[in-house]
Amino acid sequence: MNLIAIILALLTEHFYKPIVQWRNYQWFTQYEQWVYQKLEGYSFREGPVAVILIFGIIVCLVWIIAAALYNLFGLLGFLFATAMLIYCIGPTDLDEDVQAYLADIENDDAEGANHKAENILGYTVSDEPSVVANKVKEAIFIQGNNRMLGVVCWFVLLGPAGALLFRLSEIHSRTCKVENSGYADACKRLFYILSWLPARLSVLGYAIVGNFVDTMSKWQGFSDIWQADNDELVIASGLGALKHDEDEAKDEVDVPGVLDVLALVKRTLVFWLAVLAIFTLTGVLI
Repeated sequence: MNLIAIILALLTEHFYKPIVQWRNYQWFTQYEQWVYQKLEGYSFREGPVAVILIFGIIVCLVWIIAAALYNLFGLLGFLFATAMLIYCIGPTDLDEDVQAYLADIENDDAEGANHKAENILGYTVSDEPSVVANKVKEAIFIQGNNRMLGVVCWFVLLGPAGALLFRLSEIHSRTCKVENSGYADACKRLFYILSWLPARLSVLGYAIVGNFVDTMSKWQGFSDIWQADNDELVIASGLGALKHDEDEAKDEVDVPGVLDVLALVKRTLVFWLAVLAIFTLTGVLI
């Protein structure tokens, strides 16, 4: 059933673009701030205990609802899980964001391209177009994890509760980058932990569907598999899989390179879906 839910979610993402409008997570930000304020005066507010409490309440609630629906009527449980997965993907379509960025590049609209690049990078840029393009290439690798593979991975492992946990932790990690507090650090650590496995799955996928030898050549050693920073490992391995140098196309916008990176991320997702399909058909996963 997981495989069917994932396929339906991906088809919805591809063919029903208005779904983006339904992905509003402002409710979580308001809930998080409310609970955080209520914990004022407690010593554990600035640490992992508060994170477990704030995120745990929502995740447990989703898990209870999903379990109840499955027990009462399996189809309702399946529909709920599929809806949650659709809600947690994204929040915007990476392919659509990249194509919009490249369209402005083709039209020589540097200002518009920088604005579109911000949707992929997650921060403001004002560099030369060629520099921005190289940053976009790196960001596509990261966003492939954050928007899609990470959600799918935790959906397979923990169901809709896992998908929501990954998405909510990613949202907080993205919105509190400049925040300096024990609670913010604990949230960032949570997202790093949740991103660890999807990042390694991405690296393995890049090596298999890309260039295996050049992917491994980007590692400082075999210990990078479990010790290296998630984003740094994904970027280095992805560029290696495509035989791209970080300084490539220094003086001009590397449009083919951006498309190559996007294609590699898509192929990696397809590869892991194929693996999941094999496991499902052989009875390893349900």
